[in-house]
Amino acid sequence: MGHYRKLRVSGFGIFDQGLNGDYALDMEVKDHRIYRRTSTMIGGMLSIVPSKISLEGNLWVLTSEGGHCVKHTEEGTVTPCGSYENEIKVEPFIKSPSLISSLAFPAPCLDHEYYAANGGVSFAQHTGFLMLRTYATGERVSAIHLKR
Repeated sequence: MGHYRKLRVSGFGIFDQGLNGDYALDMEVKDHRIYRRTSTMIGGMLSIVPSKISLEGNLWVLTSEGGHCVKHTEEGTVTPCGSYENEIKVEPFIKSPSLISSLAFPAPCLDHEYYAANGGVSFAQHTGFLMLRTYATGERVSAIHLKR
């Protein structure tokens, strides 16, 4: 299954503001998913403590080298998106396609949970299921080939 490349974290207060922001999927880690904070500075002046979102057992956890440990409110979710303790939110960061791209390649934006569940039918069990890999970054993209 493909995974979100970027996530956006929000909800941390003024003293932990550096934990808010964008986290990118670490493409170097192959055996499990880790999202790391993409920026190391706030406003080019204040250093940010390194932080990450990772799956520990069957629970997503946002941790930092500063001792933060904020857990997802639900166990067993496919993606790290959703609600965390202390009203922290993690959402997919999806760059809006250009007008030309939207017209040329119309596609719905569905949560990856849809592909995992889809009303009890697994997306990967479809006879035309394909897992594509991009050449430049090695990103995995799930697709279904329909034969007519």
